[in-house]
Amino acid sequence: MDLTSTIIGVTILILFLLPVYLINRVNKNKRIRLLKKLELQAKSENMNLTETDVWGDSVIGFDSEKGKMIYITEENGEERVFVFGKSDLKSFTTVPNLSRDDKLNEELKKGGRLSLIFSFIQKGRPDLYIDFHIPGFGKISDKDRELFFKWRNLSRNLLPFQNSKQ
Repeated sequence: MDLTSTIIGVTILILFLLPVYLINRVNKNKRIRLLKKLELQAKSENMNLTETDVWGDSVIGFDSEKGKMIYITEENGEERVFVFGKSDLKSFTTVPNLSRDDKLNEELKKGGRLSLIFSFIQKGRPDLYIDFHIPGFGKISDKDRELFFKWRNLSRNLLPFQNSKQ
């Protein structure tokens, strides 16, 4: 009886832990795959990335020497690649707009959107929204907040231009 109970218990434990293991493995493989895509894109652009991050279906990298960014996202099985530098940009802003700290705290408390928005000089080129958190997908995590502020600061400090709406 004890052996049967042990076997049943171990089997149930394996059935619960196996999906967790498989999900973690898939996420790790996705992360590695996105980083490889970023490295290949950087190599093709002759860029040396000094900062990189992966979250969800997105990866971003920055070359501080050339002042250029690469952003790759996969949406609905479609890969979108964006490469740009300060000479390509007309303006840069954030959601929420960080010019008022009280508004930022209010947005963070209610789980608002965290995005960087890049507008380009080239006519017809749509604005690029880099989303770190979208309302309706849970609370803003510390990682979302940390990534948002890190890339906001990199964008603001390392891609300076006059029309920044910060």
